[in-house]
Amino acid sequence: MKKYLIVFCLCGINLVLTAQPNKVWSKIFGGNNSDVCTTISQYNDTMLIAAGKSASTNVGGNKGADDFMVCQFRPNGDQIRIKTFGGPQIEQISSYVTLANGNLILGGFTNGKGSDVSNLYGLTDIWVVGYNPHTGTKLWEKSIGGTNNDQCNDLFYLEPGRVFIAGHTKSLDKDVVASPTKGGNDVLITSIDENGAIIKAFTFGGTKDETAKKILRSDAFGGQMLVFGESESNDMDFNGLSKGKKDIFILKINRNINKVFLTTIGGPGDDLFGDAINLGDNGMIIFGTVATPGGQVDSLKGAKDIWMAKLDKNGVLEWTKNIGGKNDETSVKAQLDKDGNIIFLGNSNSRDQDITGNYGGSDVLLMKLDTSGTILWQKNYGGTAGDNAGAFCFGTDGSVYVVSQSFSINNDLPANNTAAPDFWTLKVFECTAVESNHTSSVCIGDTILINGRKYYSGFESGVDTLKRSTINGCDSIVHVTVIVNPSSINQIVDTLCYDDSVRINNVVFTRQNPIQTFKLSNQYGCDSFLLVDLLFNSELLLKDSIITKDDGNGTGCITIEMEGGCQPYSYHWNNGVSGPLNCNLVTGVYTVEVKDCLGCTKIYTFKVGTTVGNNNGIPEPFQYLVTNEKILVQSNLESIVSYELISSDGRIIQSRSVRNAHFELIRSDIPRGWLNLNFKLKNGQIRQFSFVN
Repeated sequence: MKKYLIVFCLCGINLVLTAQPNKVWSKIFGGNNSDVCTTISQYNDTMLIAAGKSASTNVGGNKGADDFMVCQFRPNGDQIRIKTFGGPQIEQISSYVTLANGNLILGGFTNGKGSDVSNLYGLTDIWVVGYNPHTGTKLWEKSIGGTNNDQCNDLFYLEPGRVFIAGHTKSLDKDVVASPTKGGNDVLITSIDENGAIIKAFTFGGTKDETAKKILRSDAFGGQMLVFGESESNDMDFNGLSKGKKDIFILKINRNINKVFLTTIGGPGDDLFGDAINLGDNGMIIFGTVATPGGQVDSLKGAKDIWMAKLDKNGVLEWTKNIGGKNDETSVKAQLDKDGNIIFLGNSNSRDQDITGNYGGSDVLLMKLDTSGTILWQKNYGGTAGDNAGAFCFGTDGSVYVVSQSFSINNDLPANNTAAPDFWTLKVFECTAVESNHTSSVCIGDTILINGRKYYSGFESGVDTLKRSTINGCDSIVHVTVIVNPSSINQIVDTLCYDDSVRINNVVFTRQNPIQTFKLSNQYGCDSFLLVDLLFNSELLLKDSIITKDDGNGTGCITIEMEGGCQPYSYHWNNGVSGPLNCNLVTGVYTVEVKDCLGCTKIYTFKVGTTVGNNNGIPEPFQYLVTNEKILVQSNLESIVSYELISSDGRIIQSRSVRNAHFELIRSDIPRGWLNLNFKLKNGQIRQFSFVN
């Protein structure tokens, strides 16, 4: 019995089964001081771009305090470059957009003039920078705002020539003079062109603080947008909309920053905006953080809960859901995946109720939900020293890239996080387990070992799970089918002539060696047995012959009787007669070819004498016998001295001395055809005998 071993190596994805997240790699980017990332997206198939701030002096060249930081890396985590831009004080990127020409606009804030910052209006300004990711160079920069505080929280690219900035302002002059603040921080929506030139700036607010944190496209076509943020006011633009201390607002505007509608959701406490997803005609889903029950906020599960709110496309609240454990959970980011489900990113301190795991302190929480709020899976990432989620994006291969800041050096964190908090990047692949089919074959009686499991006749199929076997470390489900191929037995049975031989599989078979068994391989590579069993007929022989001499009138006759071989026999005489009886013959030599039922052949030559004087043939004192193998000539009177064998065209083929009363010719040694045999007697006479060989 043979044994075979097969080990699977799988790289493809064929069929979705139970989805689970799997960590592909975890890396730290940054330098010798604090590095924080707040936004990320996949730029193309070979590059991702993350952005935030850096205080490190050994990456990109620090200009002072925190600088704008842009980190470019490949999908496998290999760093391409880190670039920093800034002035002598603090700069931080909140968001960036990719333009149609491939360049980026980076948006954030600055509070110091100098170096890369050419202008500063007030305490903090919105700072936007044009950036070429292919060369890593700054194309232009511009400060936007007034003489107080101005902040950019999000950028949105609507169409060529129009980029929107969402944030807040406390200024009354400069770039916001046309729409001054109404009190505290107001929502600031600014549109700029692709070179940073302001098209329009407009504020929404009340007497307390408001800030815009997110802009989404409202419709698949057209220029309307949804703006999300937080509000504390209950007057002016927010008159009668307050639900409590701080509410989440939804503002719909057109491309000219004209209000379509404005509404708020929340409870009596501080309700903080995390992210929003536009479902088109099905409305929108908002993720926030709530800490006080009441109003539109249900009972809490812990100190702070993730709050999920579903609204219709007109901003009317349809339902809410709290997600969390007994400790603090917060919302950070959310996006729809390719299947229409939600990938959610947040922070978690719990290990109970809705939350299944925690390493200690704050962990990064990654969760998948459907649009009705059902949790499909969740996973915590981090270490024991505190980790805070920043942003995530989808890769072109379906991966999720998560950027966070971390103080940990264990569990999911690499040990080189020594200048915490560093910019931590995690690649996660949602393990849609691979299902594939594998077919092998084995010979009956043999065993094949596939991934540690034996398959043989009677156990020909199974299912194997290969742990972390794909390129993204996911499990693979393999349906195994083993085809059991049969062995084969073939037989050659035949009947041959008495003196025949045949070569089979390089073995010569004769009547002395008629039977043999060969072990071969069939078309499947399995054992094959060939049994050769040959029967050799008895020899075909001349049993008797009667020759009647010719009386000169063609009355000669030859009658023969055969034995051996197999009947019926066929007869072919050289004068055209068929049958054992050949009559009406004149004196001469006659040859007959006899075949049995197998085609076994014997040739005989006979001499018909005459009763009238001598003839030109062999006289009566001579006898001869012709068989398949030889021709025998016997002299009953005189000894034979020599003979010559002459062809029909007169060539001498053989010439031998005999000096005996008889001699023989071996038929296989002489040519075929009509031959003349001249032999010389001791008394000097020459005799001739003609025959067909």
